[in-house]
Amino acid sequence: MNFRTFVILMNIFFMIPSIHGNELKIETAKRVLDKLYQANGNLIFIKPGIRISDKEFAVAQYLSGENVIILERKLLQLCYEFGTDSMNALAFVLGHELMHCSSIQSKTKNYKTNFLARSHEHTTPDEDERMADVQGLFSCWLADFNATAILPDLLTKIYSSYGLEQKLKGYPSLNDRMKTSYELSDQVKLMIQLFENASYLIAAEEYQLARNSFLYLETFYQSYEIYNNIGFSYLLEALELQDKETNFIYPIVIDPTSRLSKLNTARGAQDAAVAAKRLDYLIKAQMYFNKALRLNYNYFTAELNLMCVLDLIGNSKEVITKFKETELAKRKLMGLISGFEFNQGRAVLALAYLKSNQSTEGMALLDKIIRFSADSMLVRQARCNKDLQLQKFCSIQVSKLDPLLINSKRLVDGVKLHRQTYIGNQIKLIDQYEVSIKSLPESTIYVYSKNKQVQFVLQRVEKGSFYNKSVKLNVGNAIVRAKSNSICNYKDNKLILLVNNESNRVKEVVYYNSFGG
Repeated sequence: MNFRTFVILMNIFFMIPSIHGNELKIETAKRVLDKLYQANGNLIFIKPGIRISDKEFAVAQYLSGENVIILERKLLQLCYEFGTDSMNALAFVLGHELMHCSSIQSKTKNYKTNFLARSHEHTTPDEDERMADVQGLFSCWLADFNATAILPDLLTKIYSSYGLEQKLKGYPSLNDRMKTSYELSDQVKLMIQLFENASYLIAAEEYQLARNSFLYLETFYQSYEIYNNIGFSYLLEALELQDKETNFIYPIVIDPTSRLSKLNTARGAQDAAVAAKRLDYLIKAQMYFNKALRLNYNYFTAELNLMCVLDLIGNSKEVITKFKETELAKRKLMGLISGFEFNQGRAVLALAYLKSNQSTEGMALLDKIIRFSADSMLVRQARCNKDLQLQKFCSIQVSKLDPLLINSKRLVDGVKLHRQTYIGNQIKLIDQYEVSIKSLPESTIYVYSKNKQVQFVLQRVEKGSFYNKSVKLNVGNAIVRAKSNSICNYKDNKLILLVNNESNRVKEVVYYNSFGG
């Protein structure tokens, strides 16, 4: 657990008034559930309520008829005993039941679950319970709860307190449940690794590998964020296929330098096959952005990406209708979007005006971004788009990595990334893609292959001279931006840095090598 998460959890813990000194309170459980629900982001299903029961039967249950999660008081007492991990323990149980709520809310009103039971004698079959465990653990991670670390101890304590150490009818033995818990933890750890790696793959312009990683995750966990990321990979791949009609830099592309180099050579007629492929990518991107928005209509990132797609396929007027500047300003005033997102929306709207031959409105919006945006990269992009509209040459300087930051220990764990070969027993992803994982003393190696041919190697370094160093953001490096972090790709060094947006300090170091043609 990182320090920030620890502080948040302890604040929640100590703010709740205590009636019984040896258990967590219902207010605490509601706050944990709120955080899990927000992290899940699926607004199609209604968040359930919580009720406390003095019975000792199931630990926790979801009753679909009342849309309520029943927590037994004994569970609250058990979680309390975990001290600083009490919220992590409670989050797993609530996450498990919340996933049941998500999947069965539309089913029969008599549906109920049983956290302890894993038998067809009960309402929920074993596979549904296992999937709820996987999804619940992954939801906990998304919500900054470290439930995987305490899961074995939690199950041991539950079985002991409920007197289930021996095999009972309708319940798995403790040994069976523990074995399953370790398998689940390994599965969720893999999901987390693939989820994080996919952002690095996007930064390295390995869009298909990133997409196949997200498609693999989708088979276990359907979320607005995963759908958006699948669409995002299609959109970025479409933007790689240039034509003379799309000479602009869209604000989703934080690093426009590679795009600008392609624009200089994309002035001729586009090959029909390439144009068809590009349109296919855009249509697929549109489909996944719409999926994301069906789950969470407040997800501005997917909305912004969708507006870019609509503009690229020729529906600029629809963008202008939906993305009015006054509407964007209202959302910003209400705190629904950030100042950065406000100017991203302005940038898309400006391009829609330019492509609709309303150059006065478009140029005016670009001028506003240049004058008022605090983000240097958006300002550079706006200036570049103005130049492109006026058919002037546009360039953005690419910043090189500070020589003082270059890691002298380039071969971490003695691994030569350019010499990686196919290794069997790999984890199967989607469409004949596989990944193998090698844990070494100072790093973890991920070898991505297709049809037994190595495509890409990624090395995530545990330690190194880069860590906690300060670097400059928004200076022409390939950047994938999230709310709290940015990912910078220094292509000349085949090095990716995860950087904190507030401090500009390095949080993770990743080396890579591509074997693609």
